[in-house]
Amino acid sequence: MKELKKSKQIIIIGIVSLILILIGSTYAFFTYSKIHKALTLTSGGINATFVEGTNNLEIKYAYPISDNFAIQNLDKLDYIDFTVTGNVSDKNQAIKYEIYLTKNSESTIDENRIKVYLTDNNNAKVVEPAIYNDLEKTTYIGASNGKIIYHNTESGSFSHQYRLYAWIDSIYSQNEEHQTFSFKVNLYAYNIDV
Repeated sequence: MKELKKSKQIIIIGIVSLILILIGSTYAFFTYSKIHKALTLTSGGINATFVEGTNNLEIKYAYPISDNFAIQNLDKLDYIDFTVTGNVSDKNQAIKYEIYLTKNSESTIDENRIKVYLTDNNNAKVVEPAIYNDLEKTTYIGASNGKIIYHNTESGSFSHQYRLYAWIDSIYSQNEEHQTFSFKVNLYAYNIDV
């Protein structure tokens, strides 16, 4: 009888221990999986920090949509969140910066079919929706295919949060279902005298 009681206690202790180990492992897994490492680009004394750790946006398996539909349904579109920060300590200097996009060479959708739209982090418009190919070329020599989505000049300390969306423009018909378009968001900055 004593041995049976002792065996039951050992089994119960074993089961409780196993449950605690599983709970601890599961908690550690979910805690770890929530950690995102931000990606930071630096240029000319300012930083662009990408919240999700990537500066790449890809459109795939998407259908053409109108600007109105896109703007009314931003919560359903993919986007990139990033923050541009800097500090210019010299009162006679300012920083001029460009947020520019570079198309991935493996993209199969024409640049004339892609719309890009820049907002702040609350989705207030910063730049009207624009055709990717119609954007001005970057002044950065190292990115011959770069397209400027936004440029600004800042002095003192500054921090701006942005959100960039992209979709296929509604005036184009989709020829193939598996076409993709992807691009990276980049930063180019330089000091100027004021």
